[in-house]
Amino acid sequence: MKVCVFGTVDSKAEALEYLTCSLECEGMQTLVINCGTMPLQHDKTFKHDRIDVFTDEECNKFEVERKGGIDNSQAVREIIIKKTGKLLLQVHSDEGFDAILAMGGSNGTNIAFECLSQLPGDVRKILISTMGLHVVHPTIEVIPSVVDILGLNVVLKSVICYAAQLVGGKTNPVHKKSKNMNSLEHGLAFIDEVLPKRLATCGAAKRVAMSMIGTTTPCVERCFQMLVDAGYEVVTFHVVAGGGDVFTAMADRGMFKGGVIDITTSEILDTFCDGIYPAAPKRYQIVSTQPDVPYVMAPGGVDVIKYAINQYPQSRKDRYLFDWAGRYSVCRAGPDDTRKVGTFLADVANNATSRVAVCLPKTFSKLSTPGSLAYLPEADKALAEAIKDNLSPGVTLVTYSGGINDMDFANSVGNTFLSFAK
Repeated sequence: MKVCVFGTVDSKAEALEYLTCSLECEGMQTLVINCGTMPLQHDKTFKHDRIDVFTDEECNKFEVERKGGIDNSQAVREIIIKKTGKLLLQVHSDEGFDAILAMGGSNGTNIAFECLSQLPGDVRKILISTMGLHVVHPTIEVIPSVVDILGLNVVLKSVICYAAQLVGGKTNPVHKKSKNMNSLEHGLAFIDEVLPKRLATCGAAKRVAMSMIGTTTPCVERCFQMLVDAGYEVVTFHVVAGGGDVFTAMADRGMFKGGVIDITTSEILDTFCDGIYPAAPKRYQIVSTQPDVPYVMAPGGVDVIKYAINQYPQSRKDRYLFDWAGRYSVCRAGPDDTRKVGTFLADVANNATSRVAVCLPKTFSKLSTPGSLAYLPEADKALAEAIKDNLSPGVTLVTYSGGINDMDFANSVGNTFLSFAK
């Protein structure tokens, strides 16, 4: 049996390498198609041969545009879908494969849906997705990754091994959602099936949870590497589409005794503003119920509210920004909104029974840096003032004059956490 592995090697090299090896361990032939658009820096991590959709010259052009502040995400997505879909059909015609197993985040899920759908009906199509607790597709089997796809950890490895065995027919499908399940129940039921309980708690003392979304990724990636270099196992959670709920439940189970770096607290904003991805009821109780767990938080992603497509309130019409990948509409939060978030974050930190720090940058995602689409300094200032005005004197506050994705800020978050963990 031949299986095509599909994804972005530039951002998910370790996971795709592990997936390819897992399929080969199950006795299958593999070929890899890489639809990444960034110049590759992971050749030592990804050891298999691959077919690149884009040339180095094309990737360098995309990178120059990104570094120049050009918002090319929608145009690049359309180029990826068009060129990759054509290449997939050509590779299938020339070499043939029986199944395709893709892996992606929110943007990668959208691309995979478009590209995999172009393949013939006799090709089995499976997608491991960070959006898998919420999305379905009529012709593609969607497996929830449960955690974000950054590096490798005990949860993601278990999901990948399950997917490889599923393709090979060596396990029964347990990833499908029952009609009476919500996203949290779905995620936990799936993890209970694929992750042995002894592995869930084994090594928990050196296991750290981190929260992320696409707009805080550079900060999270830097902190991730700092902790890995310090000997930690890091599990990242995509805080939209049920990830925050599952993160909370896993923390309640004692999986993250090493600590929590809650960089992305955007769910608070959706909670206050009736967005579609609100915080789970116990989302911010970890810091007050687990006294031995170090906790560092930042206001990542609290600049925009996410609503169902075209269903944002008329009162926010003037602050509508864009629709993301056909999944939700994005509106800029105003000062009244962010002030509530700042007060809430201060209250969470004040009620902590564990070692806690608040790390406060000047802007809170790549969308709200000066000159960007959601730049609204008065809203960011309102949040900062609310934190400073309400935070108890005994709580560590780390301030930074730049954006959340600046490497200096990321280093300060990582170093603050590591100083707690000594």
